[in-house]
Amino acid sequence: MASFDYRENEACGIAERFRGEDVAHYELWSSLHWAEPDRAASDFLGQVLTQRAATKRRLFISHTRTDTNLALDVVSWCNSVGLDYWLDVLDPSLNAVPKSSSYYALTIAAIIEMALLNCTHVLVVYTDDAATSRWVPYEYGRVKIPTVRSLQAAAWNETALTTLPEYLLLGTVCRPRASAEKWVKSI
Repeated sequence: MASFDYRENEACGIAERFRGEDVAHYELWSSLHWAEPDRAASDFLGQVLTQRAATKRRLFISHTRTDTNLALDVVSWCNSVGLDYWLDVLDPSLNAVPKSSSYYALTIAAIIEMALLNCTHVLVVYTDDAATSRWVPYEYGRVKIPTVRSLQAAAWNETALTTLPEYLLLGTVCRPRASAEKWVKSI
């Protein structure tokens, strides 16, 4: 999906806020006939299957809703070095899906999947709330080449835990905050 640049002029259209190659994804999304939400969602899901993987460095920021402020800190780090990113709360397409659609949950999952396909790296904002998330482990393992240990994945550990879930050990574990920021800026 898209790297949504919320810093752009709010007066411009949504499509203009997307960067480069992502404009095509937004054009596909906005071209759907949403008067028939089930058909539109079905068409969109079909298009997800034909998407290509990311070609430029982009960070997928995985977090829980309660950790949105920490995720926005990561956005700030990305902006400071010109790194593209995807953060769900900044993607207008997630709010554009009609909740009346019988495909609502599947469409949301497809939008997240497109974002994962279009990112080369992932950073998990790992907190006590993230420890119980069903999405965080999935997102963490999805954005990386199929190797046992990956430099494309990291977890910013913001918990008091000394023992983390095993899946987080397959990437870089960053603690404290400065370590996570350094990892992001090294991408």
